[in-house]
Amino acid sequence: MESISPSSRLAFLSPGMKPHPEIAPWFFGVWIALAILGLWVTYLDKNVARKKRLLPLFIVIAGVIFAVFTLLMMGFDLRSDGVRNSRSCTDHF
Repeated sequence: MESISPSSRLAFLSPGMKPHPEIAPWFFGVWIALAILGLWVTYLDKNVARKKRLLPLFIVIAGVIFAVFTLLMMGFDLRSDGVRNSRSCTDHF
């Protein structure tokens, strides 16, 4: 029985997924910008009507941005056509 390296096991667990660590600086930059914008919306702006209007929108947009960055950094390819490698578990063992 041949030995299987840990990296090949990870490749089997997530076929077609390749992490994109080069996105991390963009992730941090966007979150810094969102933090500054969030401070303005919540603390610095005295207009209560504008806060009530912008805060829910800000929360939804921040959540979507976080989800997209997380998927990209984990290796989910947004340009993928959905076709996955159809090898079975027995092909590796």
